[in-house]
Amino acid sequence: MSDASDRKTSTKSILEHEAGDQKFFCQDVVVLATFSECCYKRIGIEPALIWKKFEYIVNDIPSILNRNTGATNPSVFKRAAALTIAFIATSPLDQIFQSNKFPKKLAEIGNHQNAIVIFEYCRQCLHNACYLKEEKGKPVEMVQLKRKIKLSAHFYYDMIFAISNIKTDASFHFLALNYELMAYKANKGASYPEKI
Repeated sequence: MSDASDRKTSTKSILEHEAGDQKFFCQDVVVLATFSECCYKRIGIEPALIWKKFEYIVNDIPSILNRNTGATNPSVFKRAAALTIAFIATSPLDQIFQSNKFPKKLAEIGNHQNAIVIFEYCRQCLHNACYLKEEKGKPVEMVQLKRKIKLSAHFYYDMIFAISNIKTDASFHFLALNYELMAYKANKGASYPEKI
């Protein structure tokens, strides 16, 4: 999407605090809806958003995390996966991105607008995100993901296609691993040591 939207919401990442924390509920809803609105406006579409749908998304994140991880403080990658699944399950964006203003190949993917917006939001949130490396269950090092995830056009298309076809949270772990691998690829030295 653009650096302007990155700057606009970079200090208000839903991935930074505990999912379901009610003191951030309104902020999370506003941030997601505003980010979505900006994505539409950037390609010249005046959005018609239903804000209640963004409330459903924010409310669904904790239950997705609870069903899929026993961690008391899930990683930013697992939070990104839960947010992506909640967003796609609700699919709050009804207006497609028109192929005359957007790459035709992407515009032909069903539900592309929801997949693109949530993937871009998570990708942006992972830029400068921090996570705690652990070894044998003990904290070892705080790592900051200083570099933004960059992808080939081919991989981007495949990722949007895969996200747009999510039906349940059965893909939670694969999605979390994808976010983690993309972040590690962009940030050399951020991953755990490759020993196997």
